[in-house]
Amino acid sequence: MNWVADEHVSREIISRLRSIGHHVVAIAESASSATDPVVLSLANVNEAILLTEDKDFGELVFRLGKASHGVVLLRLGVLSEQSKAELLTEAVEMHGSEMSCEFTVIEPYQCRIRSIVEGRERSGEGRKRRRRAERGVDPASRRSPPRKPWAFRNSAHKKLAPPTGLEPVTPRLTAACSTN
Repeated sequence: MNWVADEHVSREIISRLRSIGHHVVAIAESASSATDPVVLSLANVNEAILLTEDKDFGELVFRLGKASHGVVLLRLGVLSEQSKAELLTEAVEMHGSEMSCEFTVIEPYQCRIRSIVEGRERSGEGRKRRRRAERGVDPASRRSPPRKPWAFRNSAHKKLAPPTGLEPVTPRLTAACSTN
């Protein structure tokens, strides 16, 4: 496989990829301080997968629609460089054939692979406009439904437990009504 390693990728990871037979062009060695679009175009010219720790490449590929031969984003945080290299090697051995022309995110306990073409379609307004045109809906007349102020937008909210030490309200009301 051909790789272009962004300048933030450590030498340990680059040398590990080279040791298992991959061709790696390291930006830190060849074009230090190159901008992200230049790095992405260099990867495309070499028909290589871009290896990075920079989330800005996701914006370039998905939101701005830049062409890519594939991107691997390492989100491994504070792990040692040796652990990062081992996880990348394991991910390449298991999913290497799927990484070409895909956006892959490698995290400590998972490897997510997303189609770049499918992602462009999902993230942009083009798909929504196309569907509205197919249904004959005028974009100017489309209104968003009113929001319900009482509805939670995130279903991950925790429910609070009722306060302890308070009497129920109903017995007092019953007692007050029965004395009259």
